[in-house]
Amino acid sequence: PSWLVPLPREGGDWNHNYTHEYNPARAEEDLSSTFGLDIRGGALRDWNEEFQSAREMPVESLLDRIDRARMIHKLLTEFGEASMIGAKAIFDGHVTPMNPNEPTRSHVYLHNNIFFSRAVDAGVDTFKITQGDKAARKSASRDASCMGALFKLDIPELHTLATVLVDYLGT
Repeated sequence: PSWLVPLPREGGDWNHNYTHEYNPARAEEDLSSTFGLDIRGGALRDWNEEFQSAREMPVESLLDRIDRARMIHKLLTEFGEASMIGAKAIFDGHVTPMNPNEPTRSHVYLHNNIFFSRAVDAGVDTFKITQGDKAARKSASRDASCMGALFKLDIPELHTLATVLVDYLGT
């Protein structure tokens, strides 16, 4: 990107004699990146199934509760990391939108079995009265907070989806 400027090398001056060395691994890494998809296992992860299975683990004994908490923490951490990688891939243009004929602001994506959408006023001025995109971001933030509150209540038979709000470069 044009706004990233390299810092001068040690000594405070630019090293004009520095030669850029060819690295075949660097080019291969760009060509072989799966942007968070784990292709070694064959099928994509079913995040919802794993999340519901972890939530339904027994909680009778202390050891059961610890195992359940450990599994949920591991799953949500991996989900968050996969979401970050997916958001970066979408921002860089490596993921095709599900609705390419819509305006860019309305694009939605499905990558690594995770649904991505933007927290912007993409409708017909849905949030026009209340400051447009700023209100849409606030609404998405409140939705994520409410999902967290529901998760903390741990109500049996209440099934929620793993939800994360990613703010990548302000988009």
